[in-house]
Amino acid sequence: MERERERKGERAGEGSRTASAVVAGGGRQRGKNERRLLPCKLVSMAWELTEVPGNSTPSLRGSTVEVIAAKIEPKLANSLIRQLSQACPLENLRHVKRVRRCCEYGEKSELSIILCLATGPEHCSEMFPQDVKKIVGTYELNTFIAKVARFPATSKEEWEEQCKLWPTSYHPPHDLDGVSGFKECELPSIFNCMRTALRLSELCLSTINNNL
Repeated sequence: MERERERKGERAGEGSRTASAVVAGGGRQRGKNERRLLPCKLVSMAWELTEVPGNSTPSLRGSTVEVIAAKIEPKLANSLIRQLSQACPLENLRHVKRVRRCCEYGEKSELSIILCLATGPEHCSEMFPQDVKKIVGTYELNTFIAKVARFPATSKEEWEEQCKLWPTSYHPPHDLDGVSGFKECELPSIFNCMRTALRLSELCLSTINNNL
């Protein structure tokens, strides 16, 4: 009887030691799987604003003006350009070329020239300036109305769209470093708002870490 009691006691002791080992092992396993949270610190840096232009599709809607033009023979181009430059200079359309060359269906090129701004029907010669009316009568020109860009192009894409109506000149800006969407006096306020946003994000992360 005494031997049986000793054997039962040994078995119970082994069972308790095994259970303790399992519990201890499980505790160590959970410790390995715990997520370690690292503190978040702000890094001081120098602020600099860089303007990123948009990629908006250029459109000429609402930015065109009508002109009176006429087809001419190439040999008359130089003479007509000189006469029209004196009779009716295009002061507000200096970016628009006076003459347009057009080639259609493999035929020889045709030239068209701008006579003046359109102020009425294309065949109403009474609306032409007096000097332009004389030129039209002298060379027996057949006039038509054309549309040209009202303002100079500000990008290559816009210039390409303008030339589909009538050729214009394009001078890309050279001093791109000086282009900025913000005034110098506005920069300190902008930087301060950005720093405040970063501090708030750091505070939010600290609060989350403390609650875990």
